[in-house]
Amino acid sequence: MSNQITEAEIRNDLLLGMAAYDSLITMAPNYAEVHNNLALGYSNMGMLDKSMEELYRAYKIHAHRRNDYFNQVLSLLTICPSSVHGSVLYFHHILEGFDPEAREEKLEAKYNDLAESAWFLTAIYPRNEAVLQDDFIVLVQEIIPDEQQDLLIERIRDLSDYSPFVSWENESLFLMNDQEAILECLQMSSACAWVGRGFPTALPSVRDFYVYPAEILSRSHWDPDVFDIVLDIFLNQIVTDRNLDDTNTLITSDRFAVIVEPFVAETIREVRFAVGGSRAALRQGFATPWLRGALPELISDSLHQKMFDDSLNTDWYRMELKMTFLLVSSYWWDYNIFASA
Repeated sequence: MSNQITEAEIRNDLLLGMAAYDSLITMAPNYAEVHNNLALGYSNMGMLDKSMEELYRAYKIHAHRRNDYFNQVLSLLTICPSSVHGSVLYFHHILEGFDPEAREEKLEAKYNDLAESAWFLTAIYPRNEAVLQDDFIVLVQEIIPDEQQDLLIERIRDLSDYSPFVSWENESLFLMNDQEAILECLQMSSACAWVGRGFPTALPSVRDFYVYPAEILSRSHWDPDVFDIVLDIFLNQIVTDRNLDDTNTLITSDRFAVIVEPFVAETIREVRFAVGGSRAALRQGFATPWLRGALPELISDSLHQKMFDDSLNTDWYRMELKMTFLLVSSYWWDYNIFASA
């Protein structure tokens, strides 16, 4: 006779536990830990939106643990971008961190940063845009001082202007001179790596976006300053590739694979292959730390050709050394060199 517990039995036990917590909420609705435990139960059952709803209730009750609830939502929102509750909690949290006493010259940048975060939250699941804009405005009216509300509300009502990728989307990037364009590419790559780490479905999913810096480098005749900026962009792409791989591990896990929306899984797959980084290459069994046609391959191939054509020029060897140092930081290098040693 088998002693193995079936999945149905586990789910039934979870349901019984959830019912017990529901009874506790009736008796103690303002006890944050009950909502947190309910959130954990819903997450274990694959009900991620309900989990984030309970986390938001806990967040509003227990101020001292808000960072904990925020971090839980940040992880769940990555694979369940359709959750309005999760997006509202995220925006609520960054509003709470807003400093209305900052110097005037810094306030404008802070408003723009808030608007950019709001854009990401609406872009990860565009169907929620109108609802989220209304909810964000309500939060602004509740949290931000009256005299500063209008400036932020104006931005929330026209979030398209605050997309970090607006110059790519409206093609104004291609009208810039090379110096402006490469700095704009650097800024966009930073948005992908850092602000966008929790919002993979909002990132550009076409290869051209990620390789355009190679075209600028070529037009600059391999100007050393432009090359250094391109390497900074490559570094941001290494970080983006790691973030995407972590998310992909979650969405393909036994726990979440059957509940993640096909749109989410497919979009993340497209973005991963568009970036073409070392982790994506590793998963595909490539012997190189990038996918074919990715930014580092274009740089590496061109650089080796220049070394062949002009072998006495030490600049090419310096550039190759700089690029090699970046590869040392990549997951591909860790796995293929150090882990196999």
